[in-house]
Amino acid sequence: MDKERKVSVSVIIPFYSHADWLEEALDSVLSQTLPAYEIIVINDGSKEDLSKLIEKYKKSVTFLKQENEGAANFSQGLDGTIRVDEDL
Repeated sequence: MDKERKVSVSVIIPFYSHADWLEEALDSVLSQTLPAYEIIVINDGSKEDLSKLIEKYKKSVTFLKQENEGAANFSQGLDGTIRVDEDL
């Protein structure tokens, strides 16, 4: 007897600058055929005003902010994640 396998995906996006890139990344994630279970943007101390993006995506994205620590530290406190970025 085959059981249907349910897959859930969490997307974590570390962000420091270039809000236009962030908007493009969020649109890409939201357009995938497999919807994300959750989308989290971690603002790593950016000075950019993200209020318009936060308003636009507030129903589907969680925005977190931390002091600038670099992308290598963005997953502190997140259990059970697989980190994928350009440094791997």
